Amino acid sequence: CIDHSPINLSGSVQGVYSGPGVAGNMFYPNFAGPGLHIIALTYTDTYGNVGSDSTTIEVFDLPSVEIDPISNVCVNHSTVTLSGNVMGTYSGIGVIGNSFYPAAAGVGQHNISLTYTDGNGYVSSDTFTIEVFDLPYVSIDSLSSVCLDESSVSLSGSVSGTFSGFGVTGNTFVPNAAGSGQFIITLTYVDGNGCQNSDSTFIEVFDLPLVIIDSVPYACINGGPVYL
Repeated sequence: CIDHSPINLSGSVQGVYSGPGVAGNMFYPNFAGPGLHIIALTYTDTYGNVGSDSTTIEVFDLPSVEIDPISNVCVNHSTVTLSGNVMGTYSGIGVIGNSFYPAAAGVGQHNISLTYTDGNGYVSSDTFTIEVFDLPYVSIDSLSSVCLDESSVSLSGSVSGTFSGFGVTGNTFVPNAAGSGQFIITLTYVDGNGCQNSDSTFIEVFDLPLVIIDSVPYACINGGPVYL
């Protein structure tokens, strides 16, 4: 193979070796390059007579292996299918079969390799690096319970994200718009890497108590007390 170590040349006499990739009595496959090469041994005796012999060696090129790169992902990304120009073996942290599992690999940079062995038994590989981003930290501030007729409640959290839920408008919760009961309010945030995270809290809206005052009959100004 082209990446084979240098080969020592030998013959029946101490002559001169020649041919592509030959230096001294060594043959260097990587200098010769892939293909069929003739290596000759030439010998001149003490009478000036020249004799030679030759042999042929074939240098195989490494199989071409290219793994298809994939974009960086967030740690909660779904399974990523790996592919390349050959049907080889994938390896790396978080790799099972031809799938990459970001959560299993964890946050950070990871090398993923594709290794292939051709019909001549020669091995070649290709590697690329993928980065797994952590999710942004998101925390929504807790809320106290409120009455139905209370004014709007301001929402806040650790990041400037998007609030959602019944009775939520922008960063405000309006109790009478939500109605009485328990409600989930969520803060969602997407960072510069496109990774999304959220946090939620509860708020309870109490209904107003039912108050009915009994009607009061007409009374004269000089009448006795009227009980309410």
